[in-house]
Amino acid sequence: MRSVDRQNNYNLLRFVLALLVLFGHSPELIDGNRSRDWLTQTFGSISFGELAVDGFFLLSGYLIAQSWDSQPHAWQFLKKRLLRIFPGFVVASIICALVVGPLAADPSTYFRSFQVLPFVTTLLRLGIPAVPEVFAGTPYPYVNGAMWTIAKEFVCYLFVLGIGITGAFRKPYLCLAATAVVFLGLAWLKLNSYTVPATLRLASFFLCGTCYYLYRRRIPMRGVVAAAVAIITVAALFSRLGAEFVLASLG
Repeated sequence: MRSVDRQNNYNLLRFVLALLVLFGHSPELIDGNRSRDWLTQTFGSISFGELAVDGFFLLSGYLIAQSWDSQPHAWQFLKKRLLRIFPGFVVASIICALVVGPLAADPSTYFRSFQVLPFVTTLLRLGIPAVPEVFAGTPYPYVNGAMWTIAKEFVCYLFVLGIGITGAFRKPYLCLAATAVVFLGLAWLKLNSYTVPATLRLASFFLCGTCYYLYRRRIPMRGVVAAAVAIITVAALFSRLGAEFVLASLG
């Protein structure tokens, strides 16, 4: 019999977010821009693709914090994270390199240009497979550009491991303070028109998810609160600066 803790909608959320990635990125891969993205057209801030990726990191922050809390042992935590990431990533990379790549390019030219060492090095770094250029003439000649988020997520896993080892999970306010510092850094970069590193932006959502878990018993679960959050979130979507902060903190 399934435990109560497993009676949740996480798989449904993942499915919806995955559909949003496909829905948001498909026209962008063809056009090279977001001109046909409905969310961008409506609010002028983030795209469906960004919303979905941010949502994945928010959800991941909650679940990974829960994983550490249920078994707070460094090696067991790291082993589970490695087994969850690397086997699937290795298989996906090999399929991309040896199946998708040749199909998306001229096979004879592709294999003459293929270099094993860069491929293996990138594989170990959880990067986009280092293969010869594919899908010639398209804005994004990558065999699987979506894999860029995996390394960012693994860095977030290591952060949870770090705060777990230091005992910060027993003092949630420390994680909340770290999240606030990240938000302040993001705000400063945005207000001064600097390029925001993707790792920092995604880490802000991951950290918010972690804080949601740590403060889960203090979060009010009432309809009026949910309605107010929805109104604030929709209003914030009209601001590029406010959209991500509100989606992370109230999402």
